[in-house]
Amino acid sequence: MTQPRPISKNFCDTSQQVSDALKEWYDADRLVSFAHVQGPLRFGADERADVVKILRGTMGRDKDIFYMVNSQQDVVDIQARLQPGDASAADVLPDARVYVSFDNWDNKMRELRSDVPTLLLFDVEETWGAGFCLDMLKLALLAQQWASQSNLRVLWLSSAPWDTLLSRIMAFSQERDGVSTSRICLPGTRESIERLRWTAYDGPLSEGRQLDAIAKNIVEDHRSLGNNSGPSVVLFTGEDENDLKSAIQAAGGDTSKAIVVEKTFTGIGHWPAEHPPVRHLVLQDRHVRKVWDRRLRQVVETPAAPSVADIRAQAATVYVDGLDPAAVMVHASVPVERLGQTDQPRKFEEIHLESLIVAAMQLNGANLDALQETLLSDHQRWEAAMYRAKLAGFIVRDDTCTGGYAWPAESSRTVRAIKWMKHVAYDFSLAHLLSAIDGNTSRAARDALLDIAAILASAERLDDEMLRYGSKEARQEMANGMTVGEIATKMDSDCYGIPRSISATGSLWMALGMYRKVSNLLERGSLKPEDRRWTAPSGFMDVKPPAVMHARQAANQFRGICATITPISDGEQIVTFTQKDVDFIRHVILTSWVDRLVLCDYKNTLKDGAVYDQPLSSSAGFLPGESFSAMHDGTAFIVGTACFDTCQMSVLQNPTFIPSKIVRTWLEVEGLSVDDLRPPIYNV
Repeated sequence: MTQPRPISKNFCDTSQQVSDALKEWYDADRLVSFAHVQGPLRFGADERADVVKILRGTMGRDKDIFYMVNSQQDVVDIQARLQPGDASAADVLPDARVYVSFDNWDNKMRELRSDVPTLLLFDVEETWGAGFCLDMLKLALLAQQWASQSNLRVLWLSSAPWDTLLSRIMAFSQERDGVSTSRICLPGTRESIERLRWTAYDGPLSEGRQLDAIAKNIVEDHRSLGNNSGPSVVLFTGEDENDLKSAIQAAGGDTSKAIVVEKTFTGIGHWPAEHPPVRHLVLQDRHVRKVWDRRLRQVVETPAAPSVADIRAQAATVYVDGLDPAAVMVHASVPVERLGQTDQPRKFEEIHLESLIVAAMQLNGANLDALQETLLSDHQRWEAAMYRAKLAGFIVRDDTCTGGYAWPAESSRTVRAIKWMKHVAYDFSLAHLLSAIDGNTSRAARDALLDIAAILASAERLDDEMLRYGSKEARQEMANGMTVGEIATKMDSDCYGIPRSISATGSLWMALGMYRKVSNLLERGSLKPEDRRWTAPSGFMDVKPPAVMHARQAANQFRGICATITPISDGEQIVTFTQKDVDFIRHVILTSWVDRLVLCDYKNTLKDGAVYDQPLSSSAGFLPGESFSAMHDGTAFIVGTACFDTCQMSVLQNPTFIPSKIVRTWLEVEGLSVDDLRPPIYNV
């Protein structure tokens, strides 16, 4: 491979230096050129818009500017900032079109005029989700296409340091290690990190020893202010502020005047002047998130350290309007130097790789071998993703193609899955589930799949569950002599809009029935959207009406999207489930989450309803969690929509029973055995 030209880096101390560096980069004698602008920890919309202003003043009128940002609010704020100061300026400045990234990229790129010099700006998504990575791959192919046609300038903006992956992606189809990229650091970038009052501890902050150390520092800091000082605030981003409150009380006794305020993980926008001053920020150092587990060979939810991007976002709170950065002490479990690093592995590699691979294969010029070499360092992760995509039928083995895989001859379902991906945050299983809907799908089955997908997608967005199963109450009733079957019958009577008795066969059916029940109560006015909780008559389940409302909005959106992807008809006046519908839905659930298939032995059912299981599609065992299928005799296949993993156990979430006939028929049609469901192990 040829080596890229050296990368330049400019540390700018004044706005004039920024202007000079941007102009020098833009005016360079190259057809295609790349640059990265790094701003301070809190790199707001106004500061980013000012970078666009400088370049817009350099370019002249007949040019195109496209700016891709990460939120609709950023679109509003940046467009407002870019308004010309006087009417005459509008005649000499090029228009800057600002869009939310990942939203109809292909349509926006059709607006580009290859015969006109063009500036493309992107806010870097520091976590590197599949959507952002896919857009960068499309950008790389666009840049290659334009390399011999016209002037193209690409500029990335971020509070994070330069990520070399951007450079490598831009050259992924050109047999080069990367592209030359100018790097520009805005004034205050280094200082926004160096001036932090950062205190690092040598262990998780949730440990008692570390909490005591934090509390001691907080109390000593407050005492240094003098006896006449008022209360001060501790912003806490962890999951339980009560432990910290107790530690502060123990360290300071009655003299402590620290107020612990739990802050949402996404931060705050402004600190009111009438509130006591903030003097401490305690960073969250552990939370449940999705990661790739090499032992289980699948994505799991597990307590893990936050990403570097998350740490940066938390630390940026120090620079919120209304706070005095010099007065705030930051307490963290990592050294401040971590703020200057990039995340490894990235989000698309951890949880989105199957979706990224399938979507990337539709790009003209995409090369799977080059893609793997550019994006990944974990060979096992890549092979597991390819295996799952092949098992789903979205790709097939083809040794005549680069990378050894191609789309199947009948690719309509693959195309539908790709169209669904951006609407379900590139969740491979949900895209697989929804892609099963075609023109032949009955209305009952179609609506059920759309509702199930909406329930799961909205729970992911809210990071909250709609339905809570009262396992404690159920165990108490079982201790009093009630059988599992009797409990299941009572719970089934709570449901609405699903076949009778089917709720006993799994969490997804139960969630669908309870979602439709509460939706019906909301429509009739028996419940209000603001009601925090509704307990079912059986007493075994609680539902959150606000979560149901959120899922209903998602379901309505999905119905509209479905109409654009698949020709559908609502001609059926009476929507009833047939056994064919039920079997179809079960088959779709099986194939969408076949990577989490277990074989449970109900002949050895425990008294509390737990069962023994044999994993079929992973390298380690699962506990099926709260399974409503315990009334079945013999053995049963069960899939789950997620896996929660700790050091002690792995728990299958939302376990749903799949009749063995459906599993075995699918295996026979696909020419598979049970052993084929487990991805191979690669010792590299």
